[in-house]
Amino acid sequence: MEMSSRVDASRRRSTLTQMTTRTGARVKFSDLTVDLKERRILDSVSGYAEPGEVLAVMGPSGSGKTTLFNVLAGLLPMVRGEICLDDQPLDKRLRRQMCYVLQHDLMFPYLTLFETFKYAALLRLPHTMSHEKKMAAVDEVINVLQVSHCRNTIIGNHIKRGLSGGERKRASIGQELLANPRVLVMDEPTSGLDSTIAHDLLRTVQALAQDHGRTIITSIHQPSSQIFHMFNKLMLLSRGQVVYFGPGKDAVAHFSRLGYECPMNYNPADFLLDVVSPDDVVKRLTNLKADRALESGPTSFASTDGDGTDPLLPRHASLCKRDTSTSVVVFEGDSGRGGMTTTSKITEDVEADPFEPAVNIVRTGRNQDSFDKWPSTFWMQLSVLFQRSWKNSVGDVLSIVNFAQLAVLIVVSCLIWFRTPKTEGHIRDITGYLFFIAVFFGFQPIIISTGTFIVERSIINRERSSGYYRLASYFLAKMVSDAPLICVLPTVYLAITFPVTGFGGFLMFCRLWLVLIFGVLVSQSFGVFVGALAPSLQKAIIAASTLMISFLLGGGFYVSKFSPKLEWIRYLSYINYIYNAFVVVLFDENAVYKCDPDVLGTPYEQCRLNPTNGTIRGPEIAKELNAHTYTLDWVIGAMIGISVLLRYATYGVMRWIRKPVVA
Repeated sequence: MEMSSRVDASRRRSTLTQMTTRTGARVKFSDLTVDLKERRILDSVSGYAEPGEVLAVMGPSGSGKTTLFNVLAGLLPMVRGEICLDDQPLDKRLRRQMCYVLQHDLMFPYLTLFETFKYAALLRLPHTMSHEKKMAAVDEVINVLQVSHCRNTIIGNHIKRGLSGGERKRASIGQELLANPRVLVMDEPTSGLDSTIAHDLLRTVQALAQDHGRTIITSIHQPSSQIFHMFNKLMLLSRGQVVYFGPGKDAVAHFSRLGYECPMNYNPADFLLDVVSPDDVVKRLTNLKADRALESGPTSFASTDGDGTDPLLPRHASLCKRDTSTSVVVFEGDSGRGGMTTTSKITEDVEADPFEPAVNIVRTGRNQDSFDKWPSTFWMQLSVLFQRSWKNSVGDVLSIVNFAQLAVLIVVSCLIWFRTPKTEGHIRDITGYLFFIAVFFGFQPIIISTGTFIVERSIINRERSSGYYRLASYFLAKMVSDAPLICVLPTVYLAITFPVTGFGGFLMFCRLWLVLIFGVLVSQSFGVFVGALAPSLQKAIIAASTLMISFLLGGGFYVSKFSPKLEWIRYLSYINYIYNAFVVVLFDENAVYKCDPDVLGTPYEQCRLNPTNGTIRGPEIAKELNAHTYTLDWVIGAMIGISVLLRYATYGVMRWIRKPVVA
């Protein structure tokens, strides 16, 4: 076992040739206090982690572990406190040297593991780095995480099976490792994994710290005894307060001195969680004063000794050193905030790392190339994001399930409307075909876009908070890549069913197809807008369903003539535009329908005069259906206007309302 561990470590060490030029950073945090909804979540939490070490944060559910990590990652504001990276105050620039692996694995389900890493490398590594070196970095990370066997396996989701739980967690870590971070923060990486897989994962993480000098901070809920002994330092949290901080191996002995004995053959992690869970024990532990003489030893403390300072940290006014002599003015012209901020130039004694994203360049002027903020150019981001979105959306939009559904609808539609006679008695049947197309393909893109976009939004916000790319490049790539894909299913349906019905020729098909495509794009626009605005998937589905029913009622099929006071309802329903445009196209000047003597109370004068041999012209039918006021140009222009307006609104929602929360 020991020999195998040494071999694995040697192999991992040899593969990370491109990533060993960077060392970890000393992370110190003091007096971190967080309030949420008038409730104190963190109360004066202090600690530190050294390069080459694994700091484990443990505690019962609700103890504040995730909140602590969100504060370190800049996702939550603090009431008070200080965070330093190598004795420098942690700002946005330095925070990019830290990477945060969330508890839930957020990745695109239809991309393979290699594609996931490839796109992350193309977006996060500097534009000056060659494509070959970026792909070499991807291969190295795959080897280090020991996931070569599933290189071409998709990530997967609840619908389509892909990577296992442990492999997905390694993939999440790998995405962050590609940025070559100095500090890796992980929120419960072993959650949902069995003990063997969890042990293998933590052994890999331990190697990243010991063999490659990274600083690892991880939370863990109930580790096995093997995993527990891997930790260099341990922090125990309870009710948002620190009850122990010190070497992991000394934790049991420390609590034994306080009167809490660990039973023989008992998992130390389970024992510690049992100790810090009861309220009376927590109160006693947090009231104990730390022994200041044991600066490097284990300590039990609540928060402060009266002055807000962690007993384990140097006692001075500030943990961080601020060198104002080298500060320069930096304009953040592309950040959307305007104005200027002050930062510091930090000189590194180590050789420049080719993997280091170009975020340390300090320049002035609003028209700078902004490489101090983004590792890659706008056009590179646009190209990579287009490819990624296309590959993921192909598996989602053009899935086997959607094609199976389409095949059933095509067969049923062909059976129902096969060679429908062009008579007065079948006008309602023909308009039913038109309205079915307008409704089904007017609503399907809403359903698809709402569901996929709100799930994708979490991934996008995580990537934006990590500085992957600009929102504009993502949004443009998303809209351009999804537009042709969402039009495939409607095109296939119309191309097969319309010739079978015998309603018209090729020119009429082209005009109907043009109207249908613009209607589909409007529907997609509503879907992404609802998906961007809704706070959750459940509320997004409710909002989308309400919209669809409202559009259906105002579509012009059930009620063709509204009262003057309700006429405005028609203009809010894009189904009304699609349906009435279909009617205008199908019932044009060349359309002739025979009168039907079996129809009683015919509204057409020719049929009243000659019910047996009379004919009805197409425009008369369109007028009777109240569609004569619409022209094809006007309808297409209206749908283009609605689609553009909704997409601008979606961009605004993502930029200012559903933006990533960064403290």
